[in-house]
Formats: sequence, structure tokens, C-alpha cells
Amino acid sequence: MKSYLKKLMSCLIACVFIFWGTSCKDDGPAAALDNGEFYTIEMYLPVQSATTPLDMDVVEEELNKILKEKINAEVKFTVFNMNEYAGKASTAISANTKIDLIFTNFERLFFYLDMDALYPMDELFKAGYGDAVWNDLASIGEDGKRLWEQVRYSDGHIYAAPNIQILPRTAGFTMTDMELFDRWLKETDTEESALASLNLEGVFDTVEAYMQWLKDNNLGNGGQTYGVEIPYFMETFLTYDDLCMGMGVPGVVDVSAEGSPVVINQFKSEKFKYMLQRLNTWYGSENGHKNYIPAGDAVMDSRNCDIMSARTWKPDEVYSVRKGSKTVYTKTYQFGKSYYYQSYIMGTMWSIPATSENPGRAMKFLNLLHSDAEIHNLLKYGIEGKHYTLNDKGQATSLANSRYNNEAIRWVLGNELIGYPTSLQSTDIFEKVNNINTSTKLSPVIGFMFDRTPVLTEIQACTAVSSTYWNMLGPKNYSETNYNSFIQELEKAGAQKIIDEKQRQLDAWLAKQN
Repeated sequence: MKSYLKKLMSCLIACVFIFWGTSCKDDGPAAALDNGEFYTIEMYLPVQSATTPLDMDVVEEELNKILKEKINAEVKFTVFNMNEYAGKASTAISANTKIDLIFTNFERLFFYLDMDALYPMDELFKAGYGDAVWNDLASIGEDGKRLWEQVRYSDGHIYAAPNIQILPRTAGFTMTDMELFDRWLKETDTEESALASLNLEGVFDTVEAYMQWLKDNNLGNGGQTYGVEIPYFMETFLTYDDLCMGMGVPGVVDVSAEGSPVVINQFKSEKFKYMLQRLNTWYGSENGHKNYIPAGDAVMDSRNCDIMSARTWKPDEVYSVRKGSKTVYTKTYQFGKSYYYQSYIMGTMWSIPATSENPGRAMKFLNLLHSDAEIHNLLKYGIEGKHYTLNDKGQATSLANSRYNNEAIRWVLGNELIGYPTSLQSTDIFEKVNNINTSTKLSPVIGFMFDRTPVLTEIQACTAVSSTYWNMLGPKNYSETNYNSFIQELEKAGAQKIIDEKQRQLDAWLAKQN
């Protein structure tokens, strides 16, 4: 049934294109895709807080006043916190619930596409309903249109629109007391800008020097760290593009390498093993280890540590944290160069489910999230004067006891570059982000979409092996025996077959690009 619906939808798209090309009426495609009648847009919205913001209904009501005038529509939010969103959304999709906009990423996108559950966006772009959505991505640097190719599925259609945020990934560490780290930089005569040129060994050397300084001077929490899960560190510091398969699947391309891209087994690489061995020295104090993770603690509590790995650095990412009677400012610092990765481009997107009764209106609303600052800021901060204030520099501050604030996940709200910065961010923060997006060179693999089908069994088997071994490779449990056993299990599961297939498909795709 699902395959039939997908074929029917493709036929409908083709008919729309033919009709659009031959019709003499200006409103031909618009009439076919959106009848213009008042419509209620059902949107599944993620929030950062554990519960729905108390004034969600107030913000929704205010938003609907604007939408009625602009696109003759209203929106009805179904809200879930980010931790439960994927599960709740997937359940609703499986039940064929009417939904018009759903937040997704590369993992959920493939899951939904396997269910034939998404509506293709191509004709909506051609009809002009998503001009801002399209142009925001296509206009980045000299190769922006290639970013759209990254989300084009193997059937030739586009089923998801990336949000605009900082699109390259940059290695970073969050210092939970920026004043202490800035003091260390000054005492060691280290320029903050120099951190951006560090290689992997330099990153470890610098971080360890800072944590040892804290420990030696009895400062902060004594040089303790948090967030050393192996796949998380791999994503952040090893410059490996996993080709949208996840770090648990063998076969990556090192985007820092020169020349034609080569698919390698990341788990056999020198960088991966070096990372494991250095992290291992952070645990406990035996055998000369540094005790940044005290024995008995697999992971430090994030509230009682000095440093945390960050999935990506963002300029001016500063937050205030109350610790007892003192306000401490945390800041994420750049520890390496910026690179474009497939999975990060596809890390935060919106899709239109096939159950939508008016995909055209859903796209029009998404287009407003990319072009209308009033709407973006309303969903981000709430109502000015009621939930936040704006200073004369255009920086927003949430009011005490505000009943609405979704700023922490501003990156899901279309184009965050059109919003107000917070009072802790510089007034040109989003100009800086845009400069990073446009100045970072795309790697040769951007635009390539790997077809998992020929090696799906091996992918599932290797993913299961990786999941079993992550903790066994971590600082608390690492050993040469565990590492060698991990490599052997991956080989039995078909790691090399996956790598060979990725290289074959990548070579064929690259040949077509010339």
C-alpha cells in the first residue's frame, strides 16, 4: 500500500509539473497545491525544557494572529521535549496521524522514507512557496546548491529542508568557568585564536595542561571533566565524515585529508586509537593516570566538572549558571578547524509528512520561519514585554520567572540568523555564523548520498557490535584486549564489505561530477 501511494504521489508530481508548464494561468500551480482556504497547520514542535512552556498557548494565539493575515492559516502545536521527540513523532507517523510539519535529522529522515511517510518538496519549491527556504541554503558560499544535493534522496526528490544555523562542525570544549580559562590563557600567554589551529595531539595537550593547572592550584573542581563518550568524541575531534551512517558504522572519509576522498575504517585508524589511549589516561590515578575522571566514576556530573566536550563550537556561546551564591559564565571555545560534514548539514531539518492535507500551506509557514524575524523571535523568546525585553542594541533578555523561552533550541526554528541575539552574545553573532558558513570549504563528499541497501545486513550487524563495545573502549574499561576484540568482531560482521561498497558508490558519484 505504501509503495502504491508513493508511486501515486510521484505521478501527481509529474502531472503538476506538466500542468504548470502548459497552463496559461498564473495561479495554475498554486491552485493545484494550495486551494487558498483557511487551514490549520499541525506542527510537532520540540522544546528544550522537560515540560511544555507554560505560556505555549499564549504564544500560539499571538502567532495565529500573524498567520491569519499572512497566509490565511493557524498553527496548532503538539509539543515534546527534545529527549522524547523522536519516539513520539515516530509513533504518530506510524499511526498515520495528520501532521503538516515534523522536525527530523538524517537518521529519522531515512527511517521515515523507509515508511514512505514524507511528502516530496520539489513542486512546492517550484511553485514559489519556499523561496526563502531554498535560497537560504543555496546562497551559502559558491557551492550552496550542492548543500541541497546532500538532502536529495536516491529517487531524485527532496524530502527535508535544513535549518540555517552554524552548518560546518567545529571541534570545541565548553569551559564551565570561562573566567578561569581566560585567566589560564593569559598566564600561559596563549591566544584564544591559536586554539583553532590545534591538531588532535595539540587539543589533548592543551586541555590536559589546563586541567592540571586547575588541579595544581586547587581551582574550580580540581580539573575534572565530563562527556567523554567515545562516539561523541569521534564526531567532535577526529574530522571524520560518517557519510550519514553514524559513527558506529565502519567507513568514513577524513575531510582534513588532501586529494581524492578515500573511505577508511575509522576504528583501525591511528587517530582513533590515539584518542582512546589519551582518554584512558584521564581515568583514575594508577599507572601514572591523571585522575581527571576519578576512579569509580564512569562519567562526571556535568554540574560538578570544569570542562565538557561540545559537539560543535559556536561563536559567543556563553551561558550564565548559578552556583550557590555566585553566577558563573560558561563558554565554548574553538579547538580545531571548521569542516562541513554530511550528517551535520542534515542534523536539524523540517519535513512535511505525507498525511498533510495542505503541503503548500505547510511550506508557506516554513518559509516564514526563514524570512519573518517577528515570527522567529516570537517562537524563540515569546512576547516582548511579557516574556523578554530588548535593549537598545537589539539583544534579548528573558524576564525573571518568564513562562516561555525556547531560545536554547533556536536552531530548529527555520533560520536562526534572522533572530535577536541574547544579552550574552555579541550584536554581530549571526554575522559571524554566516561568515563561518560561507568561508568554510565544502569537502568533496558533500552532495553524495550513500545507498545502504546492498549492505544493510552488515550495517545492522556492525552497529550492534559498536553499541556493545562503546563502554568497553571508554576511559574506565579500555584495554588492548578489548580494542583487538572489537576490531575482530567488526570484521566478522562485514566491516570491509561496507567500506568497499561505500568506496565503489563514492567513486561512481565522483566520476559523474567531472
